[in-house]
Amino acid sequence: MTIITPSVAERSNAESRPIYQKVAIIALIMTTICGSLTGIMSFANRDVSESFLFQWASAFIFAGLVALPIGILVMNLVSKLIQKLLSGTSELAQKLLTGTIMAVVMESAMAATTTINHLGFSNANQFTTHWSQNFIAALPFGLVIAIFMTLVIKPKLQNFMNS
Repeated sequence: MTIITPSVAERSNAESRPIYQKVAIIALIMTTICGSLTGIMSFANRDVSESFLFQWASAFIFAGLVALPIGILVMNLVSKLIQKLLSGTSELAQKLLTGTIMAVVMESAMAATTTINHLGFSNANQFTTHWSQNFIAALPFGLVIAIFMTLVIKPKLQNFMNS
């Protein structure tokens, strides 16, 4: 006697995934990215007078409320703009460019929110110095994450969201 089980594709077409699963996956990805990047920036910008954990937690919350929503909007706009402007280039080149631009935009926004959280706007020279330290410290990791997201995670995530 043979038992036939439906494949994953057949099951996903037969039933749509619940919204809470989709929201949970997006929240997990964004929390991981935001947490790791603000952790790197907080470590690079740490102050001996405060604990690292407090600095990181406050930067994480602030970046999550400000930088992440901006990043989601910018990522969609950048993807569409690159697809229109560079329609003649390969899909890989478009994805790599999108990932690089997203890394720079997100690192800039998160470096700004982390610096604002730690220093405020009291001294422009000090703000610029700390912002650039945060940006440079997290940019390599941000580039890896952004390119990995663009090439690997985003296509799988789109399939998951469409199911």
